[in-house]
Amino acid sequence: MLLGSGHMGEVFAINDDVVAKVFYPNLSQDIVQYEVDMTRCAKSSPVNVVEAGNIFEHEGRFGAYFQRAYGISALDACLKKPWKPLSYAKVFDISTSFFHG
Repeated sequence: MLLGSGHMGEVFAINDDVVAKVFYPNLSQDIVQYEVDMTRCAKSSPVNVVEAGNIFEHEGRFGAYFQRAYGISALDACLKKPWKPLSYAKVFDISTSFFHG
């Protein structure tokens, strides 16, 4: 079942716990790997982030499995409380600086 789409791909429900983000054909496996790596990096920060799973290829498109999250989207949360993303970005920046030097 298609849950949503954006500028990089589409998100499909696999089951109650897992989604597959399938990237558009013009996006390389390196882009998918980068998103998985950044999700895993963010997971080790104080920010609440879903688990990233394996990368796959289906019908010429790369994708990745992620833990399914319920509730409002990150975009909707930012639009609802526009002052909050800056504090999240600061935490994420500190975390990525720690892990990437």
